Amino acid sequence: MTIKQKGFLPWLSNLWYHYKWQILLCSAALIVGIICISSFFTQKSFDYNVAYIGSDTLADTQIEAFSKALAVYGEDIDKDGKVKINLQSYFIQGDGIAQSIAMADQMLVQNDVDSGSSVIFILNKASYEHCQAAFHCFGYRDGSPAPDTAEIEELGVLVNGTSLFTKLADAGINGNGLYIVLRSREGLKESDLPRLEAAIKLVDKLTGNK
Repeated sequence: MTIKQKGFLPWLSNLWYHYKWQILLCSAALIVGIICISSFFTQKSFDYNVAYIGSDTLADTQIEAFSKALAVYGEDIDKDGKVKINLQSYFIQGDGIAQSIAMADQMLVQNDVDSGSSVIFILNKASYEHCQAAFHCFGYRDGSPAPDTAEIEELGVLVNGTSLFTKLADAGINGNGLYIVLRSREGLKESDLPRLEAAIKLVDKLTGNK
């Protein structure tokens, strides 16, 4: 039966029912491919690469505000006169159509971890547990690797209780339940270790341990 004979919406519903996972996987792969190609051609130099991983997404204006708030605690590593933070927002949970976005973002997080791009992660407890079990990438405040059984409270800095929380609230971002967790030095290249050391200094400044 053709689409015209059956009707478009019933046909689409039938297609989704029979090929849901194939569609999700293809959509995820397509999204990842587009983002990777776009990133390749628009690469810029940043002082810090930060990953926000949550069950929701940050709007572009929120990403900009979050980056500016974090930059207050950072250093001008490349000495160009400005502290620049590249904050990537990843969405790792969702249902229906959003599930394909979540699957794509999980692939992007895996690529982020494998490449050693982000050394600072901002996430809640549920996202931490998911990522630590899947990627085994988090470390203690000195960068030493943490076991999968380590709780986020042992590793991370709770945003609520720092001056960053107030800065985020002023920008309309709810920082409740968010932690800042460092990447483990395990798996990083020798050339990436200075970035981790800079991230440790940023977190120390954030908590007042200069």
